[in-house]
Amino acid sequence: MLHIQLDEKNTDLFYNETGRRIPWTVDKKGWVFYNDWVNGASKRVLLHRLVASRKVGRPLTYRDRIIHVNADKQDNREDNLLISDYSQQGQRSKKREGSTSRYNGVYYWRERELWRARVVYRKGHRRMQASAGTHKTEEAAALAYNRVVVKYYPHPKLNVIE
Repeated sequence: MLHIQLDEKNTDLFYNETGRRIPWTVDKKGWVFYNDWVNGASKRVLLHRLVASRKVGRPLTYRDRIIHVNADKQDNREDNLLISDYSQQGQRSKKREGSTSRYNGVYYWRERELWRARVVYRKGHRRMQASAGTHKTEEAAALAYNRVVVKYYPHPKLNVIE
């Protein structure tokens, strides 16, 4: 079901310059978009990028990545959108299947039979790592990761301990 959320000041995005309603749709991955014709060619326009561009007052570059804070791709309110880079976007990604841990930034170190936590981040073009130590339990490592990740990312995806 299509339930797009926008701020009051951005509701004009539902209509084009002639006043006709824009046919926003949702693709298989959940992104809200419509196809526009630019110079005789079809161009995919993503709603979250339009709203973020208005929020910062400039056109977005190809390097700008938009994050939905609450992970709902149909919630395109300005407060729910953050402009980030590849590193921040990757930190908020889903956990890979087949991992030794169910928590982000945590893995099992077989040789020592301990859980290890680390934060991977970027400093310029360099890939860096910050250790959050080794721990006897997976949950302790996940909590240590949460304490360290906030130092490197402004809006991190924290582990929820079950």
